[in-house]
Amino acid sequence: MQRLAIAIVVLALAGAAGCMIDEKRFNPPFACYNQPLPPMALDPVIISGTVRDPFTASPIKQAPVEGFEDELTGGPIFTTKTDDAGFFTRSQGTGNAPRKVHLHASSPGYVDTYFYPAVPITQNLNATLVMFTPADFMMLATAVGLPAIDPSKALVAVGVVDCNDRPVGGATVTTSQAMAGRVYLNSNVTPDPTATETDEHTGTAIFYNVSPSSVTINATVGGMTLRSHSIMATASTLTQAEIQP
Repeated sequence: MQRLAIAIVVLALAGAAGCMIDEKRFNPPFACYNQPLPPMALDPVIISGTVRDPFTASPIKQAPVEGFEDELTGGPIFTTKTDDAGFFTRSQGTGNAPRKVHLHASSPGYVDTYFYPAVPITQNLNATLVMFTPADFMMLATAVGLPAIDPSKALVAVGVVDCNDRPVGGATVTTSQAMAGRVYLNSNVTPDPTATETDEHTGTAIFYNVSPSSVTINATVGGMTLRSHSIMATASTLTQAEIQP
């Protein structure tokens, strides 16, 4: 059970993507609420992070990591690989325009993982992507008290973060798929079937058996409606996504 607990903690805290509204960093937690997003981006930006197995806490070596621009069809805009420490990095041109980008990690023997930042990239991005073996993926569902995962559907972990990328408590998280199941993690990083909002220590809601399609994630906290955005749920995968003011 300790191994399961470690995995859930990593899932809850993974994807800490480095504040992408840089001038808001270290300002009040909701300083960026209702503020326009930066109209220009660094050129290039550095997209980096780690890919790891949360059950073993070990890096996943030589894992392909692809970057996709959400509004483009076709293949990835870049492909790189993790090193022996599970670290990847990419210098990516932007043309000084904000880019809506998501990441995709894959590796033999693991379930694919996708990561969606909360806002378009204008600054350097650093993210932690977690990957589960198929057996551990199913064990995770049991560990957090979810029904059996339908292999034709997706598991989506939504992290609510403030303008400084810190977890936000008291948020209600919903998706455009009303039929998807939802559970919030509490301060012990365990599911609380009675919870109706995020915990301040994890800021995490997990949606299970999400139908493969475009899904809009939404969150409200303290009367504020945070920035909704769309992700693509893919069958038999884990999607990590963030939402912020």
